Amino acid sequence: MRNHMHTYRHTLLLLLSLWFPLAACSSSQSVSLPALGTVIEIVVTAKTNGQNKRTIQNRAVIERVLKLLNENNRGWDTSWHTFPTPAGSVHFMGENNTVLFSLWFGPNWLGAATTNQQGKRNNYLWSPSPDVMREVRQLLAINA
Repeated sequence: MRNHMHTYRHTLLLLLSLWFPLAACSSSQSVSLPALGTVIEIVVTAKTNGQNKRTIQNRAVIERVLKLLNENNRGWDTSWHTFPTPAGSVHFMGENNTVLFSLWFGPNWLGAATTNQQGKRNNYLWSPSPDVMREVRQLLAINA
């Protein structure tokens, strides 16, 4: 009987250890990105006291960033966990200083926030390929 109970506990622990990481993240998905014509500027802020702030208004750069994100818009996950502390943030701004989309940069991840039609904010986490991450960082001039 004791041996049977020991096997039962091990089986239960194994099943929980396999299920829990899967439950922490939902299935991979895409995020709702702003339409090209709605983004007026991109505001980039480094995490160092928020002092290192710059604005990108160059249409070609804005278009290239959105095109790159759209072409690779898969593999985003929602999580029970909060984001690690980001090294920088990027806000895609629309008319009347409205934030349309936000990105946060970590060493090998991007966090994003979107708001649906009902006003509910959704947070996502993405680990893009090194090539995509490098290109996004280059376009936005983020070194972190």
